[in-house]
Amino acid sequence: MEAVQPGYHKWIFQAEPLFLTIVTHESRYDAHRFDIRRTVIPNMTKTKSTHHRYDAVASALVHGTPAVRGTIFGNPSLMIHGKVFASRFGEAMVFKLGRVAHARALSLAGARPFDPLRRGRPMKAWVEVPSRHANQWAALARTALRTVRRGGTET
Repeated sequence: MEAVQPGYHKWIFQAEPLFLTIVTHESRYDAHRFDIRRTVIPNMTKTKSTHHRYDAVASALVHGTPAVRGTIFGNPSLMIHGKVFASRFGEAMVFKLGRVAHARALSLAGARPFDPLRRGRPMKAWVEVPSRHANQWAALARTALRTVRRGGTET
């Protein structure tokens, strides 16, 4: 094991199986005393599958439409003519939808108006749909694409 500075925490991430190894030096006087803990990270497998689900939706839209990949708020997004219409946000996906589609999406369990800063000021026409409804992400993304293509007039 390599030497670790006193009071230093070393984080080691390993891909398979998903766990985190934390190496903590216990005492600056005892160079051989380490606390090694392994912690399973349960949400990493969920995140991994969420990323794959987003990628599947994004790939289908990018290859079948003039949509391109981009980023917004540091998250991968889908754009058309420089305008974002869908993005992954944590364990959810967000969509810019017209009035009727927006109301329909909000009726899904766990869906909510998209407020990226979580300060009670949601973005107009945007809805956050959790990963439990990932089977509907592709249809919502196509609707969002139509909405942005038509200047926000899609219902």
